[in-house]
Amino acid sequence: MKIGIFGGTFNPIHISHLYVAEKFVEQLGLDRMVLMPALIPPHKSDKHIASAEDRLAMCRLAVKGLPPIFHVSDYEIRNPGATSYTYKTLCYIADKYPDSELFLLMGGDMFLTVTDWRRAEEIYKMATLCVAQRETDEISALDMQKERLEIAGARCIFVDLEVHPLSSTLIRQMVKAGENPADYLPPGVWDYINQKKLYRK
Repeated sequence: MKIGIFGGTFNPIHISHLYVAEKFVEQLGLDRMVLMPALIPPHKSDKHIASAEDRLAMCRLAVKGLPPIFHVSDYEIRNPGATSYTYKTLCYIADKYPDSELFLLMGGDMFLTVTDWRRAEEIYKMATLCVAQRETDEISALDMQKERLEIAGARCIFVDLEVHPLSSTLIRQMVKAGENPADYLPPGVWDYINQKKLYRK
């Protein structure tokens, strides 16, 4: 079984996240797509990050209308006090699905920092690194990084998709400004944000 792991803060999850996930499934022929909200992302310290429980709930709402191969995992959420490290997450997935081929899905910005991740060389052995280009001007940097990583033993795949200039930061800014971002969110997520009064201040 081919399993894609798409981790992130998802603060909040939006339609571009789902677009990228669907393109990964389509182009890689995945059998299962796992969205993995992070508990405490090592690279982020934004005080405006919604609680782990709220971000998990929004992810679950987001996949309700998607095909059954889309799943949301609470593995990282269920580890209170622990920073979310990709290596640990891959070990968990590999133990749960021992005969599976793992694909680690990420944006170009994360791909450019992957050499700095904890136990990076072991990550290369466990999963294929699959990259979604987010900025049109990063192609050269991504190609150079791919060459370096493959020399180090990593397997890398670039996924062809349109660049969508949408971010969770933009969504939060719209909410704070009193604007309605419902068109950029999966069904149910905007209602949840309103109900919980998220991102207001």
